[in-house]
Amino acid sequence: MGNRFTASNPTMRQRGFGLIELIVTISIAAILLAVALPNFRDIINGNRSQSQANDFVAAINLARNEAISRNRPVTICAADTGSGTPTACDTASDWNQGWMIFVDTVISTADPGAVVATSVLRTGVANPAIDVDATTSFVRFSSRGEVLASAERTLTFKPASNCKPNQARTVTIGLIGRVGTQRLDTCP
Repeated sequence: MGNRFTASNPTMRQRGFGLIELIVTISIAAILLAVALPNFRDIINGNRSQSQANDFVAAINLARNEAISRNRPVTICAADTGSGTPTACDTASDWNQGWMIFVDTVISTADPGAVVATSVLRTGVANPAIDVDATTSFVRFSSRGEVLASAERTLTFKPASNCKPNQARTVTIGLIGRVGTQRLDTCP
């Protein structure tokens, strides 16, 4: 009786992958990843911009709704929220550090002064991977939900590095308090 596990036995078949097949499969996977990875980064950057813009729109809507429900002015302003609750707005339009919403005592277009900690309703933390370009350092809503300003406010959210077309988002706050967003074809 012979050994039934010899290569001459035609009923025994080899199972599994050979070394050549494994190398070819890994090579194809590496090529596909090299092609897809840069596009995936672009998608992530665009989603970050959109997410940050959506968070800001939610904050704007909250500020407007609070102004109407409290029948008092409410302001959202650029502020450094990284080290706790801020006590003043940033006057340099630097929304990259975050923002805060507070019940305001001022009913004009003047810059907000010092903020009492108990009047702060909410703070928002900015994403360090996103740059925010703004035409203003604050948006103040009247008790009727209108923006107390002479012109609409615009903020642009874009990736901090390697910004590509269709990744930037613009948030516009009209004088009647309506918020609109738009995807930009170019990266400013």
